[in-house]
Amino acid sequence: MLNLDALYRELDNLYGHAGRDAESFGRLQTSIERGQRELQHTFEEMTAEFAERLLTRLRRPDAPIGAEDARLLRSWITGDAPAGDLREDDVLLDRLGELQATLDDLGEVRNEKLSLENLDRVRRLLHRAARVTPEIVASLEHGERVRRLEEALGDDPTRPNDRASLAEMLAERLQRSRQQSRS
Repeated sequence: MLNLDALYRELDNLYGHAGRDAESFGRLQTSIERGQRELQHTFEEMTAEFAERLLTRLRRPDAPIGAEDARLLRSWITGDAPAGDLREDDVLLDRLGELQATLDDLGEVRNEKLSLENLDRVRRLLHRAARVTPEIVASLEHGERVRRLEEALGDDPTRPNDRASLAEMLAERLQRSRQQSRS
């Protein structure tokens, strides 16, 4: 179970004592990643039974779906960031801009004669591109999950457009959660 106070104190301490070395920030990164896993595990422990009951109701066309059920669906299916999170949109735009600038820089050297200097520049540019593309992919995948969820929910989440799709998305997510719990 996540202990938020202990997590905060650990992260604050690690950040406060971090030097400018990679090892210090590596410890902080490890703690942040562990906190994310603990948070997700706690969320799933607290809500799995409700999600299972919701899945049963989604599979029955006559069963009512409430606003709280729609919030639970959003949390289980879309995960971390809610739909319309402007900070996430800004991050995606920043990463796309960074990738475009990197590709523009790469275009400047593409016709130059190969030299150690150019090879080093290309290495740095590809490293920069490799750093931002996973964030772009994750953001776009998240956006697609949100789009599919919102499309299936429709304008009135208490009367979803596509209960079968919602049930399928939730069943897949519950299955992944059960598999992760076993490992």
